Amino acid sequence: TSLETYECLIDGLMSMACHPNINVRGTASGVVEYAFSRFPWVCKPRTQRLLAAVSLRDIDQNGEYGIPSCSKLTIQLNSQGKRDRLAEVVKGVAKIIATPKMTKELLSCEFNRFEIIQTLCGTQRLVSLLPDEEVQKVVYYLNCIFLNFRSKFFSLPRVTDKDQALHESCLNFLLGILKGEDTPQNGVSPTPTIKPNDNDFSNKSTEEDLPETNVENNAGEMHWRNRLFVAWFLTYCIDESDLKIDDPEIMSRIWATCFRIIEGEVGQPLQRVSLGLLGRLVSLALVDLSENSLASESKAKNPDLAVLCDAFTREKFCRAFGTALVFDHREDTSVGGGHSAQWSLGVEEVLRDVLYNLAPRTLFPFQRISQKSHTFKLQHAQIVHAILLSIGHENAMITSKYLLNQAKDLVASPPSEDQRNQQCTAAEIFSGVCRALMQYSKNVVEQRDIWDTVLIPFLEEAVLKMPTNLMAAFFDACRYGIHHFPPNHFFPLLQWSVNKVKTTVWQHETNDSVEDSNNAASAMADRFALQSKWLFFVQAALIELD
Repeated sequence: TSLETYECLIDGLMSMACHPNINVRGTASGVVEYAFSRFPWVCKPRTQRLLAAVSLRDIDQNGEYGIPSCSKLTIQLNSQGKRDRLAEVVKGVAKIIATPKMTKELLSCEFNRFEIIQTLCGTQRLVSLLPDEEVQKVVYYLNCIFLNFRSKFFSLPRVTDKDQALHESCLNFLLGILKGEDTPQNGVSPTPTIKPNDNDFSNKSTEEDLPETNVENNAGEMHWRNRLFVAWFLTYCIDESDLKIDDPEIMSRIWATCFRIIEGEVGQPLQRVSLGLLGRLVSLALVDLSENSLASESKAKNPDLAVLCDAFTREKFCRAFGTALVFDHREDTSVGGGHSAQWSLGVEEVLRDVLYNLAPRTLFPFQRISQKSHTFKLQHAQIVHAILLSIGHENAMITSKYLLNQAKDLVASPPSEDQRNQQCTAAEIFSGVCRALMQYSKNVVEQRDIWDTVLIPFLEEAVLKMPTNLMAAFFDACRYGIHHFPPNHFFPLLQWSVNKVKTTVWQHETNDSVEDSNNAASAMADRFALQSKWLFFVQAALIELD
């Protein structure tokens, strides 16, 4: 028929897109993209073939849909002993996968999503087989697939049990890679045992519907950039329904994996990505808790946050969490030569996407004066605040103590390239703790007690050690801590700061015992600098008066 003729033409174009000549490849790829835009129905039957080529699982599919078998090309060498033909075919296939219509088809169902995730996470063997001069080119093409996938990614409702089972299998696959259990052998993805059937709307799933997990490699062979992609997929595949699934083991593994990376990958990009994963989990948990508080107790099902509570009631993990916040700032370019970070392909996009999940967007500050500090990260204060609200009042008091103790150490950190970020993190921790404890307080007596026993003692010690040029961070921290609270909630702060200003006001002495002029000038300068610090808190309280 005429439709079959069109399909044959498109298959011929796909074959030309894998041609050894770069000009032929480029022209054919453009025509294939145009053909997909006019005949989008041809994309669906070709998705599995394209992904099989990239993941080297096409030993018996040579020539199918016009694409040579990449598995057979792994043993085909040129006169110099290099696999140039393999690189040419992979670049052509990757360019076809990255087309908009093909990306849309890959996002259309859970099965295709699982397939593309396995393919992108399992490219280690493919890259290792390529000639050295082709590695960066192929990595660029593979990164184009990921960038198109992330730009069009959306949350997909899971209607049937089969969809939910595939989704849970995908989560288990990603968790296994991060833990080092299920790294695809040399980059070869597990092969699903069935193909998706759009006409099957049954609400049941069987073991045959799920992909096999035939994996035998260790995580040490996986490139760190691939592990970042795995963490990105894990972060964006999780939604609010995952916190309430019947199998609690999956969520326990997600929490545990997140905590383990935060503790183990100190200062690494993967730690920053896990921080974004933690923020997403906590945000989803707070949404569920707020919705369930409005629903009847019989229908409400709260997420299991026992693992979160256990982690943040351990001082060791609280310190690891604070350290992760320190490394989530931009580098201090005024120290160490002023060089900015240079990331590999796709890494900057992964970090930017995942760190958007640290905390939801807010309009703060929108009263009178904007933020003063360019280093202070409001999202850090928000995630501390959200965590303390999630773990309950009693656990929050324990965690607040651990976090503020570390904040005191961060304020007193010695000169280094991280000193500015450490001192700013101390202000962010105080801000989140202050807002959470104010929210937990039920009356004026409790508010006064929190200020007198927890918050003001910290400020007494921290402000003396904080340099004047970074007091803007504490100004913003104090504002967020008391933002939109009634004035009686932060009256103890205003009272304390005004008294501090009074005690540091310079008074001229007329007695006969005159100090040495140099000592007097130095003492006057110290009093003036200290008074300026206290005035930051007075200003913050006056701005937030409503």
